[in-house]
Amino acid sequence: MRRIESDLPCLDSEGKGHGPAIQPVLRLLKSRENSTRWNANYRGALASAVANRQWPQERCAKAGYAEHSKCLLCLHAAGDTDANRSSPSVPTGTGRHRPSRCEGGMARRRCPMAWKAMPRTVR
Repeated sequence: MRRIESDLPCLDSEGKGHGPAIQPVLRLLKSRENSTRWNANYRGALASAVANRQWPQERCAKAGYAEHSKCLLCLHAAGDTDANRSSPSVPTGTGRHRPSRCEGGMARRRCPMAWKAMPRTVR
């Protein structure tokens, strides 16, 4: 567990080695429920997140695959300029940002047609 904590600082338990509480996650992954509340799409997304297969903009930038770490949806909304790429007012594209805080992501959920109108590099 300590290795998981060192690889993923957000799971740090101050060196105690507790790591993540994995039993609830395993219960969700093994679930056979197939409703709008929980289904195979959600299980797949959870499995992907647990396996650390997500590549948000911040991770891409750290690995050298992107020029900046800003959220592409928020940067597009603010205007993709050099000034905005270094501006603290445009949030960093982290794994936590897009599903919970991203205004661009919220707009996508509210209006899918607007999402389709965005440039492909932003999606």
